[in-house]
Amino acid sequence: MHYRMSGLLALLSLPTFIASAQTVEPIRIPRPVKQVFKIGLRAFDQPDIALSYEKRLSARWSLSGTLGYFPQHYSSYGLWYTTAAGQQQPTVVRGVNRYYNVDVQARYYFRRRTVGQPLTGWYAALVAHGSHIRTRQEHESTPTTAAYVTHAASTRIQPQLQLGRQWALGSRLVLDTFVGTEILRRATSRNTRNRYQPLNRGAGLQLGIRL
Repeated sequence: MHYRMSGLLALLSLPTFIASAQTVEPIRIPRPVKQVFKIGLRAFDQPDIALSYEKRLSARWSLSGTLGYFPQHYSSYGLWYTTAAGQQQPTVVRGVNRYYNVDVQARYYFRRRTVGQPLTGWYAALVAHGSHIRTRQEHESTPTTAAYVTHAASTRIQPQLQLGRQWALGSRLVLDTFVGTEILRRATSRNTRNRYQPLNRGAGLQLGIRL
């Protein structure tokens, strides 16, 4: 009789055991974060719209590249110049400066290996900033001269130092904020006493997603 009762209880508990076994879900291990795509605004030598890609190299180091673009339109009215006959004539100049920026950045995060989320926290970065500027000017016609257009271009590479923080906004979104300064001064004309220009300083703000 005792064995029959034990078997009956086992049969009655079998559906409950099967139901509990079906509700067990496998443990999902999240993929490690290895990269970040970001877009935002910067205001350094000139403001620009920046698109960045950051690649994680280790727990504290990352390497990133940035593309930036900004068109600057301007116009000058009432400029006076002296003609060959000694008469002053007004002229109007309209132009646009197009800034194409390329940055390569090595970033170091001040964080422990086992604390926080990857690619977040306070950091310092050494940046190679390349800028290409193309200028187009339109000069309107005057009673003595015809309208004409001028073009100019210049390229320079400048090292920068940046300090900032990449904030975690949930499990995937990040907000990257930084301030920075140029490291080397640029030489100007040899005929002037001050042969160096002041260091450019700036800041940036980008929103990104970690993948």
